[in-house]
Amino acid sequence: MAISGDDIKKVRLGLASPEEMLSWSRGEVTNSETINYRTHKPERGGLYAEEIFGPENDYECACGKYKGKKYEGITCEKCGVLVTDSSVRRVNMGHIRLASPVVHFWYLKGVASPLSRLLGIKRRDLRRIAYYETETSREDLFVVTSSSSPKIKVGETLYDTEVRILSGAFTFQVERAFLVTSAPKVTAEEAGTALIEERKLQTGEPFRVVILGKHEYPVTMDTDLYVEDGEEVEEGQLICERPAGEVCSQTMFEMLSARYEGIEGQPITETVDNLAFLVTRVKGDVPLRVGQQITSLERRAYERAFPGTFEAATGAFGIKGLLANLDLDALSEELWEQLDRTANQGERRRLLHRLEVVEQLKKSGNRPENMVLEVVPVLPPALRPMIQLEGGKFATTDLNDLYRRIINRNNRLKKLMEMGAPEIILRNERRMLQEAVDALIHNEKKDNPIRGRDGRPLKSLSERIQGKQGRLRRHLLGRRVDYSGRAVIVVNPKLKLYQCGIPKKMALELFKPFVLARLENVTFSDYDEVKNRALAGELPEVWDILDELIK
Repeated sequence: MAISGDDIKKVRLGLASPEEMLSWSRGEVTNSETINYRTHKPERGGLYAEEIFGPENDYECACGKYKGKKYEGITCEKCGVLVTDSSVRRVNMGHIRLASPVVHFWYLKGVASPLSRLLGIKRRDLRRIAYYETETSREDLFVVTSSSSPKIKVGETLYDTEVRILSGAFTFQVERAFLVTSAPKVTAEEAGTALIEERKLQTGEPFRVVILGKHEYPVTMDTDLYVEDGEEVEEGQLICERPAGEVCSQTMFEMLSARYEGIEGQPITETVDNLAFLVTRVKGDVPLRVGQQITSLERRAYERAFPGTFEAATGAFGIKGLLANLDLDALSEELWEQLDRTANQGERRRLLHRLEVVEQLKKSGNRPENMVLEVVPVLPPALRPMIQLEGGKFATTDLNDLYRRIINRNNRLKKLMEMGAPEIILRNERRMLQEAVDALIHNEKKDNPIRGRDGRPLKSLSERIQGKQGRLRRHLLGRRVDYSGRAVIVVNPKLKLYQCGIPKKMALELFKPFVLARLENVTFSDYDEVKNRALAGELPEVWDILDELIK
C-alpha cells in the first residue's frame, strides 16, 4: 500500500538492528562497479544492479527474456531480475555485509559522544580502541632465573607488566635482563680432556662449566659448545663463539664479566606498542571487571595466568561486546546510587550526563549494541543518479564513490581473512574500513575527509540531510518568504467574517505541494513539463483540484 505525506503524523529516528537493515534490502552489493561503460548496462552485484534494485526499463528483465506487463511478478531465471515497474529503483535498497563491524560515526565522534558517556570511557580512549591505535610505553625486560611452576620456564624473558600479573598466580624469580653487546671467543688455554658440568648461581639460575685441567670456562645454558664431554681438546681449540647469548640475567652477566675480559652489556628497556582492549565478559576468579581497559601485554599475561576466565577484544568487536552485555536497568540503578553518594560537583555532572544517555536509551527502546554497524544499507539508485554527459563521459554523485570505497576495502579484508593474513595487517584493513564507513556517514567531520579530483570533500549522507541545501530545509523547513503577493487589504461584502479572499494564482502557489500530490495520484502524464504547466495554471484541470482542496 502506498503511503502519502498525509499518512505520516510524525517521524522518529532510531537505531536499526542488522536484522532490520537486511529486511529493507533486496540483495547484497558485492561489486564496486556501477555500469559497464561499453554496454551502459548495470554490472551484476554492483551499485546499480538490476537484480537488486529493479529493472531499468519498465517490465523488462536485464537479459531481455521477459518483456511486457504480462510477465509482471516473474523473476527471470537467467539474470535474476524481477519483472516490474522501473519506478521501484527509487524505493528498493541494497546492503553491504561488513567483514568486520564498525562503530557509527555519530555516536563515536558526534556532539558529546553518546557512546563515550554511555560506557564511561574517555572519548580519546574510545577512539583509540575503535581505530586500532597503539600507545607506546617503556618496559623493562626481565629474565626468569628460577620457577616452581611448569608454565613459567627458566630463561624466558618477561616484560615488567607481565611479571607484575604473573607473579600473582605463579611462584618464580626474575632478574633484570642484560643485552650482551660484545663478548670474546672462548678458546682452550691448555690441552686436556673436556669435562662439562651443570651448576647453579646463588639465584638458582643454571649454567654450564667446561673444565680443562685447572681452567674453568663458565657459559650460559643456551650457548652452543664446540666440544663434548670427555673429548680430547688441544690448546687454542675453540670452545664456543661467545660465553653468553644476546640476553642473560644481571647476576649471570656479572659472573661472566669477572671471568672474561671484553664482555660488554647493558640493561634492556624496550619501547612496546600496546593496543587497548576492553574486557567484555568475566567468567571466573580473575582480578578484572567488565568494561575495564587493558593493554595487549596485560591481556596476554592474564590469559596465561587465568585461562578461559574472561573475554577481551579491541576495535568495534570490543565495543560491541561491551554494549551487548550492557544491562540498562541495572546500570541506571547503579548510577542513581552513585549519584546519591557523591558530593563532588564534577563527578556528579559526569554521572548525570551518563545517566541521561542511559535513560534516553531505555525510553526509546533502542539497543545500544546497534551503535556498532555490521550491515551498511545502500540507497536506491535513483537517489544517487549517474548522468551521461557529452562525449560519452558520465557524472555521478559523491555517494557512489563513498560506497565504492567501502565495498573495495570490505572485499579486500574478506580476502585477507581467508588467506590467514597476520593480525597486524588485518587490524590495518579494519581501521581503513572504519574510516570508509565514517566518510559515508559524515565525511566533512572526519579529521582527514576524503576529497574528489577537484580537492573538495565528498558530500556524504549527513551533508545531504543538513544545511540549507539539505533534504529537509531545501524542501520543508526554513524557506524564504515570497513577498510577491503583498497587497493592500480591502473589504469584500461577499465574504464571511471568518473568510479571507486571495487571488487564484496566489492560492495555487500556497497549495502547490498538495496540488502536486493530487496530480501524481490522478496523473495524466509523467512528464515534468506537463506538470509544470499545470502548476502554472495553464491547464484547466488544476483549478478543479484546487477547488477540492480548499473545500
